[in-house]
Amino acid sequence: MLRLETVSCIVVGNPGVVDPASGTMQLSADFAVWHELPIRKIFMDAFEKEVFVYNDVNLSAIGEKIYGVGKGYDNFIYIRADIGLKAGIMINGSLFEGERNAAGEFGLNYLIGNLPLDSYPPKIDRIESKLSVSALIHEIQQKMPEKPDDILCRLSGASPQQVTLDTVKKALDTPDTFIWELIEAYTHLLTLSIANLTLTLDIGLIIFGGEITQLNDQILVPMRQMLTQLLAHPPAVILSELGANACLYGAISKGQDFTYQALI
Repeated sequence: MLRLETVSCIVVGNPGVVDPASGTMQLSADFAVWHELPIRKIFMDAFEKEVFVYNDVNLSAIGEKIYGVGKGYDNFIYIRADIGLKAGIMINGSLFEGERNAAGEFGLNYLIGNLPLDSYPPKIDRIESKLSVSALIHEIQQKMPEKPDDILCRLSGASPQQVTLDTVKKALDTPDTFIWELIEAYTHLLTLSIANLTLTLDIGLIIFGGEITQLNDQILVPMRQMLTQLLAHPPAVILSELGANACLYGAISKGQDFTYQALI
């Protein structure tokens, strides 16, 4: 059993853009209800230990670099696609956090297209509104009532609220389900976004984590083929082997760094 006196520090993974001094989220996901909580102070007061708070996806990128499929790569991007769309960026073997610790907020990029000109500032959708797994499921739910004979209706009892990633995967076993059209459009847009990132940063590897890994055959396999067509030097696109533990492994690495520095 772990004894508190043997703990040298505590590392917390917090979603959103994190203020390292307080541990609060400076820029939080829509679902976050704790964005004003001073996480670092709460933990320090409770345990009287040094506490470090980092963005959880950045910790996942570190975990992949040290313990996962990112070993051997100096320039890669870890992308987690589930309820949101976030990225951890490794450049020259080190985590790139940007000027305000906000690098990697991939999902906040704007969708490029015909911009509305009748108002200022124009209302422009962000790619997270289309490319998170939650957004894909929501679009499928919205379209389902138009397709009463589709297999998805039978699998979900014709209730959009019962449509989950599992029911979508089962429906995709049928080639004529309407979902394939949405999957193709989703894959096309996501692949273009990845291609732009690759061209901008000269990335050699894309690591996917989160719920999207469950759609490897349906999304990530065709993505590899499209990137080969689009880019002279396409990145490798692979799945995280650490899964949901990638953040934990990154936290372990950060804790080890602190402990080592305290000993020398």
